[in-house]
Amino acid sequence: MWKGLPAYIGGKRQLAPTIFGEIDRVLPRRLWRSLVFLDAFMGGASIALFAKAMGYKKVIGTDVALRSVVIGRALVANNRVRLTRADVLRVLAPQQAGPGPI
Repeated sequence: MWKGLPAYIGGKRQLAPTIFGEIDRVLPRRLWRSLVFLDAFMGGASIALFAKAMGYKKVIGTDVALRSVVIGRALVANNRVRLTRADVLRVLAPQQAGPGPI
């Protein structure tokens, strides 16, 4: 599952087992299929993708950075979508406007 995730310094990939282990202590895994998971600081979408893989009913991810929103849509919202070179260039290009969508 992790091969599709773009790696970057500060990513939360390695924290996923710890994060979901702690969630399991409070909300048993058997309940996850009926819950909505919110990843409020999505970044590279590793935690949102992990939540999707763990069977949450719905996964919502948000971030102030446009690149995170685009990556999240490609990886989490629709696992059949692949980022194109144009997508990558668009989100990495300098922007005149303020922060990206929330």
